[in-house]
Amino acid sequence: MKSSILLADGTVLNLNLNGTEYESETPIADEVLSEENLSNVTIDDVNKGKMKLNSKYPYNGGTRFSLREMTEDEKTIERLNAELTQTQVGLIEVYELLLGGEI
Repeated sequence: MKSSILLADGTVLNLNLNGTEYESETPIADEVLSEENLSNVTIDDVNKGKMKLNSKYPYNGGTRFSLREMTEDEKTIERLNAELTQTQVGLIEVYELLLGGEI
């Protein structure tokens, strides 16, 4: 069965779907399936959002790989990490303000 995958950078992969794994006839570079490029994935015209690379390995001269949706725990951890980073940036700004911009 043929399947179309649109990645965050606009790359379109038209691949065979074999069970839960996608198969390409040519090798797929690691950068193509990077975390950044999997930050917004559309499969067969259905937006899946951010996905994780489950497995990737050479297969018959090409590449075989599988993707999975993020778990609720992973989504929560990602959201909390983003909030923590925003809090840290805010604290730095307050610290700089208290020091008059001189560190």
